[in-house]
Amino acid sequence: MKDKAYLEERRSLKKELITLVEGQLIQLSEKIKLLEEARDAETKSSVGDKYETTRSLLQSEIAKLHDQFTRKKEDLKVCKVLDVDSSNYPLKRGSLIRTNKSDFFISIPLGRINLDGKKYYAISVSAPLVKQMKGKSSGDHFSFRGQNYEIL
Repeated sequence: MKDKAYLEERRSLKKELITLVEGQLIQLSEKIKLLEEARDAETKSSVGDKYETTRSLLQSEIAKLHDQFTRKKEDLKVCKVLDVDSSNYPLKRGSLIRTNKSDFFISIPLGRINLDGKKYYAISVSAPLVKQMKGKSSGDHFSFRGQNYEIL
């Protein structure tokens, strides 16, 4: 088990992920609402085919945003149950893995996160990089896409 500061770092990352995903959900919800209003405001007085084409395009975009919203809701559920209080090993969601190249927070595929002046990468437990880390611990080496990593 790592020291208290390390556990606090993992807890802070979890909180930051939740905040970021909740923000993304709000943005998606607002976009959906705007597109629905635009779709509903499209009047029949528009030229026939143009009216149907515009409504169809708007509806298609709304459907895409609903899919993104659903995926983000699932990401939020994952974030809320991340186990950040137990050991990093075996590697699982909630693990924070430091390497000689970057720090990786095994969670959801969100990419780079800046927190307290430090850079982290939030990646999925099913990411190819994580698969290369499995079974490894501090001091072990692995290669990924032509780069050599050492777990610190």
